[in-house]
Amino acid sequence: LVNSPAGTLLCYPVEELLYENPAVALAAVYGITPSTPKNDGIVRLVAAIVLRPGMSLAADDLSERFLSLDMDQWPQTVFIVGALELNDGYRPVKSLLRQAKDKPAQLLASYNLESGAYRLDK
Repeated sequence: LVNSPAGTLLCYPVEELLYENPAVALAAVYGITPSTPKNDGIVRLVAAIVLRPGMSLAADDLSERFLSLDMDQWPQTVFIVGALELNDGYRPVKSLLRQAKDKPAQLLASYNLESGAYRLDK
């Protein structure tokens, strides 16, 4: 659960949609407050995913997967990570991802409000 000014955001439905993609081996969705000069104090959802060996994921696929969710449930940013630290219950340790703040690994895509889709930021 992530508490935001818009209400409580659920991470689980986003993670489930990510796991529906056969390229995704492991996913974690968590909240951060961006450390930018224009920080408005609003918590943003972020996703970190580990891809299966030899697989890839396109930014366009993210937009299609998240259509069943309310827009405020869509992660603002999706990162590809090489691995995720797991706890004793084999769940990702999200506190470590939050400590990394805005850039835990390779950026896959960020959500563009104007186009209503994810795009690859190079």
